[in-house]
Amino acid sequence: MNQNFLLSFEIFFITCSVTLSLVSFVTTDWIHKSHDKMSQGLWEVCVSHLCRSFSTIGIKEPPYIQAVRAFIIMSMVGQAMSTCSIIYAFSNKSYHRKLTTALLLWSGICTLVAMAAYIINMTSSESGFEFGFSFILGWLPAGLCFALAVFTAIAHRPQREDLLIGAYT
Repeated sequence: MNQNFLLSFEIFFITCSVTLSLVSFVTTDWIHKSHDKMSQGLWEVCVSHLCRSFSTIGIKEPPYIQAVRAFIIMSMVGQAMSTCSIIYAFSNKSYHRKLTTALLLWSGICTLVAMAAYIINMTSSESGFEFGFSFILGWLPAGLCFALAVFTAIAHRPQREDLLIGAYT
């Protein structure tokens, strides 16, 4: 397949992954109680569509919320770096697929750790809450990162002819 087509495919899906991570990160529907009209995100608590930060309403942020934030930020940094690596490949013939694959795997692992930390702490501490759309959106970048890592590793591997030519030069 055409190298530019493959790179464009990767750019599209990594951009989707970064966008999903960002939307999940900033929205306030990680958990909610439908009958109380209450929801909570990583930054704010909302009651009847009136949102306040944790510190404003006098609630100390749980440490796991800070850990989830940190891992999601690390994931987004890895996704941004892999995006830069893919963009660099458009202008340079030597594509660092191993670096891009490693960054995508790192991003996927960071997202999984963040989501696991959140779900473990929420299921043990809160009752009556349901997970919201922000939480669901948070899982999607992990799958996209892992799928893109596999795609990158397979699609950009050296061809057999290239390996044979390199052995004789």
